[in-house]
Amino acid sequence: MYTLDDLKIVMRHYAAAISKAPNDTYKDISEDVIHKNALPVGGIATATPRRLYKSAVRYALNVNGHSDKTWPANWLDLSIAQLAPKII
Repeated sequence: MYTLDDLKIVMRHYAAAISKAPNDTYKDISEDVIHKNALPVGGIATATPRRLYKSAVRYALNVNGHSDKTWPANWLDLSIAQLAPKII
């Protein structure tokens, strides 16, 4: 199972992989970044970067033994540090 710090690192990796800046690495994404500022809008059909990020984080939590918790409706307005304790 992930610790809170593990989850924050995973979230930073996924945010960097899907971020607005194509050359971002997880080191470029701090746990204080607000999701809507890092994750682009758009996509193809329903495959948006924001949905991909959320799905990837949910999957990572699930395969590591965590239950699938409901995300806050305003998760895009939260930082990684604010969101992580709500979903772990």
